[in-house]
Amino acid sequence: LDQVLQAALDGLQRALGTNRSSILAYDPDDVMRFKAWRGLSDDYRRAVEGHSPWQRDARSPSPIIVADALGDPTMQPYRELFGTERSAALGFFPLVSSGRLIGKFMVYYEQPRTLSEAELGLAQAIANHLAAAMARFGALAGLHETVRFKRIADTLCKPAAAHHPVANRRRNVSREDRKLEICVVRSSLHR
Repeated sequence: LDQVLQAALDGLQRALGTNRSSILAYDPDDVMRFKAWRGLSDDYRRAVEGHSPWQRDARSPSPIIVADALGDPTMQPYRELFGTERSAALGFFPLVSSGRLIGKFMVYYEQPRTLSEAELGLAQAIANHLAAAMARFGALAGLHETVRFKRIADTLCKPAAAHHPVANRRRNVSREDRKLEICVVRSSLHR
């Protein structure tokens, strides 16, 4: 995933003409955290981590371009931080997968500026591809975790199931019934 994120930052920076960008994603605790970045200070990342201009359950969130971050009243709480970081213009682009907001990517500019329709289109295409890739990597990680859990459960539960009174109450059960009983035993062991 790190290689995908770095490639996405490369594409963003070339397509949108900036040398500062970031990718953030929701973690299991529903906090938006930095996953990859370029040209941003530790202080800046600490100060804005968790911020999102969209609600977590937003449907079809739109990109937000702040052409003049130092003069925009909605950015007032971050004005000093933007000044220190030399961020005069910002772009927030939602990352959406299966209709759910999973994160955002951002671009930062040292001078106030807007993005053209062509730049917005490129940014949206990158966001769509990035969100799809992140979702696939997330699904693969979940699959690996499930397989790992199953291996652990098999290792721990087979010996326990073999000596469990419910699993051994009848010796003349069919193979399918035996499998079902072992599954029930496993289930009861993991509660």
